[in-house]
Amino acid sequence: MSSPKDPITAAYYPELAKIINNDPTAIDRLEIECGMCRDKMSNLEDKTCSAIILPCGHMFCPPCVQEFRQYNISNDVPSRCPVCRFDLISRTCGCPGDRDTLFDPTQHQDEDLLARLQEQISRRKGACVLCQMTTLARGLRCITLYLYDPVPIIKGGLMLRVTVEKRDEKEIRVETDKTEVVKQLPISPELMELFTIASESLDTAWYGPRAPGEESCPFNFELALCKRFPEDHEYWPHRIGQLQRFRFKWWQYDNLGRLAHALEDAVKLAGAFTSDVAYKNYKEKVRAKERQEFMYFVSWDAVRRIDPDEDIEDDQNDTDDKNTQDNENGRLYASAAIQVVGGVLDNVHRFRAFLARHIC
Repeated sequence: MSSPKDPITAAYYPELAKIINNDPTAIDRLEIECGMCRDKMSNLEDKTCSAIILPCGHMFCPPCVQEFRQYNISNDVPSRCPVCRFDLISRTCGCPGDRDTLFDPTQHQDEDLLARLQEQISRRKGACVLCQMTTLARGLRCITLYLYDPVPIIKGGLMLRVTVEKRDEKEIRVETDKTEVVKQLPISPELMELFTIASESLDTAWYGPRAPGEESCPFNFELALCKRFPEDHEYWPHRIGQLQRFRFKWWQYDNLGRLAHALEDAVKLAGAFTSDVAYKNYKEKVRAKERQEFMYFVSWDAVRRIDPDEDIEDDQNDTDDKNTQDNENGRLYASAAIQVVGGVLDNVHRFRAFLARHIC
């Protein structure tokens, strides 16, 4: 037992809670250090303490927790407490949860807090809202690149950004990139149909099937060209590699073929939100594509280092005539493609009904 003058340094919540509950004056003597960076999490002058309590009971400062989680996600490392190795993963997406538990420096502490936190972990299922929205937005960006020529985007030093916002909950908003917007882009009716196919599946996963007559698409979408990341940015190789992958697809397929693949990707994206297993399998396939895109980046980077002028012009000249003809007939192809790919489905509404029966 500490004396009334000793500083309170316990950064393990069960121990700290008992000390404070047994000695209410202990709250005035907090000198708690983060277990990762060793910086003070408590401020004696204003009686505050900025600390996150993990479900295992260990406490760390918010910046370290955020950096620790981001490292685990970026490197596909299981999320465990850095002190006791308690498994913090509670969701299919690998995130620990939607909300953190902050330490409240009051004179009475809840000694049953950890039991409740661990019970919540056992009850959480599926991917968190942020990860689902991010998966949707990134999937829609790939779908869009089937319809927007990536060559001018590459040549202009730009990126394609997709923004998704829940129509009745404005705080649920995700942007694939956050660099400066250069130009807003229109969303064609054909592209909106593809967006709706994927997004309605996510809405159904959250709230169940919509009643007849309810608003069909619960999300707002925005498309924009934005400035490319600087070359030292961690996401720069992926963005370049993705554009190069779709540049090859534009060379490989005509408008009809590209829209057919876009529809196929929209169906796969919609299917990702139908179960935990489907979401996990979809994310594994996305990671495989990201590895492929990195190889596209490596090839592109090697070419531009040898001859910077060779990057765009030759490939563009070889396909100018073909792309001109495609663009003239693009809307006719686009209007027909959904019917062609749907097989027995003669319009988008019947396709949605088919989708609802088979993936919900």
